[in-house]
Amino acid sequence: MKFKIIIMFLVLTFIISSAYAIDTDNDGLEDLSEQELGTGINDMDTDKDGFSDGVEVELGTNPLDDSKYPKNQITSSAIAGMPPKNYLTSLLVITVLSQIGLFMYMRSRNENKFYR
Repeated sequence: MKFKIIIMFLVLTFIISSAYAIDTDNDGLEDLSEQELGTGINDMDTDKDGFSDGVEVELGTNPLDDSKYPKNQITSSAIAGMPPKNYLTSLLVITVLSQIGLFMYMRSRNENKFYR
């Protein structure tokens, strides 16, 4: 009986916490916060200035005012949110180097065995 009560409590806690953590538009603000601020729960960038509502709140600007931009941020909508040019190449190089390093380390631990 106690086990069932504990399970029911955990399920209810999960359901309640999930309801508060819903972010319909994936802008970094939960729907309840967006309702309090007056931003759109289905619109990632309510004021259409190129910055998501969550980024604007985090950086201290008004997500409802398109004339104010976060300081020291890229403001061109053509390049905002795009990764650096060589992002994938850098990621590949780091992955390959880490694998080579792991191989060398494992090989040095036991010279008689071959590791993949």
